[in-house]
Amino acid sequence: MTYILEMGDRRRLTKRVSAFSSHRPSGHYDPAMPSTHPNGSHVVTVEVDVETGKVHILRYIAVEDSGHLINPLLVKGQIQGGVAQGIGSALYERLVLGDDNRVLTGTLVDYVTPAGPEVPEVEMAHYESPSPHTLGG
Repeated sequence: MTYILEMGDRRRLTKRVSAFSSHRPSGHYDPAMPSTHPNGSHVVTVEVDVETGKVHILRYIAVEDSGHLINPLLVKGQIQGGVAQGIGSALYERLVLGDDNRVLTGTLVDYVTPAGPEVPEVEMAHYESPSPHTLGG
């Protein structure tokens, strides 16, 4: 079954049934080694100019549990990059539709990406909880 969201004068959800919809899986997925998932929490303090709507980030704190850190510097860079991407998505991207409801901001060229001054230094803390399901924790 495929669900397609069609945009037009009316927004509607249509259901399209494929030729393979009669196939039902038999059994279930049971990996030999269960998967693990990182956990974390981010807190940000911002200042918003009520006249312009401009957001200024005052402080950004991230606490992550990525399991056993093999290369802490690499993990720090991954978190800093993820924060930059999140700031870009939240504050700089927007979906612009034309009069005919076609997307006008369809490529990355149409977006402003945050540069160094827009991305604060993230205060980070790491909580290491090794996994019993992977080699090396």
